Amino acid sequence: MSDALTVALVGLGEIGRSAHLPALCRHPVATPVLIVDPSPERRALAGDIPTAPDVDALLADDSIRAVVLATPPWVTTPLARRILATSRYVLAEKPIAESSAAAKPLLDVDTSRLQVGLTYRHDPAMVRLRDWLADGRLGS
Repeated sequence: MSDALTVALVGLGEIGRSAHLPALCRHPVATPVLIVDPSPERRALAGDIPTAPDVDALLADDSIRAVVLATPPWVTTPLARRILATSRYVLAEKPIAESSAAAKPLLDVDTSRLQVGLTYRHDPAMVRLRDWLADGRLGS
């Protein structure tokens, strides 16, 4: 498939396993070609998709065009920075860092290929909550 988008998934914790991997496997264009996780037990859950214990394998593979970071916030920023420096697309699970200070290293790279996952931003409950906050309904 010439239009395939080859993707690596970094992190097979709960969100990686339950949301990102199934979404990638059923996507008509995105093709998961590598799963990265430091845990051998979690890598064993990857099925037929090749695995690696760290991102060095994905950084060495020029065919991987995009990366999903389903990682804890204390490792997401440095991983995103390394991957963005290679001109790949990155979807990072939120939060991207533990603090705004911890996210500062991203200011040194082009983040135009970075998207932070905001799963619920269009959920009707979130819209209502935003309205209630704006109206002062929940206090000041």
